[in-house]
Amino acid sequence: MTAADLAQAEQSLSATQFTQLKAAAAAGSVKKKNYSQGFNNITDKQSQSGTFYYDGSRAWVTSKYRGYQGTHNCVVNWAVGYVVEEKACSESGSNSQRDLYVRWHISAIPSGGFVNWDESHTMHVNATGRIWQ
Repeated sequence: MTAADLAQAEQSLSATQFTQLKAAAAAGSVKKKNYSQGFNNITDKQSQSGTFYYDGSRAWVTSKYRGYQGTHNCVVNWAVGYVVEEKACSESGSNSQRDLYVRWHISAIPSGGFVNWDESHTMHVNATGRIWQ
C-alpha cells in the first residue's frame, strides 16, 4: 500500500477504520537495518554488530519472526599486550525494543592477574528502525 493509496482510502473510511488500515499497512512491511558499535582502546578494539528486522510494531534480532532472523556478533578485532575475553553477548528487551549487550574481560593474563577489568556496552534497536546507544 502506497501513501497515495492511504490518502485515497482516508476519503471513504471512518476515522477508526482509517487508523486501523494505517496501522495494518505499517505492520505489514518488514524492513531490516545493520547496526554496529565499536570500542577502540589504545591496547585493543572490540565490536558488536549485526542485522535486525522491524515492522512498525515489533523489532527482532536473533529470534525468527515472520520468516526473518537477524544476527548479533561480538568480536575482538585486535589486542596488543592484553587478553580480551568475551564474557557475554546477549539480547533482551520487549517486542518493540531489543537491547544488545556485550561484556568483555580485559587482563594482562587470561581471566585474571593484578591488572584486569570488565567493560560492558549496550545498544538498542526498536520497532520503528531506530538505533541508539
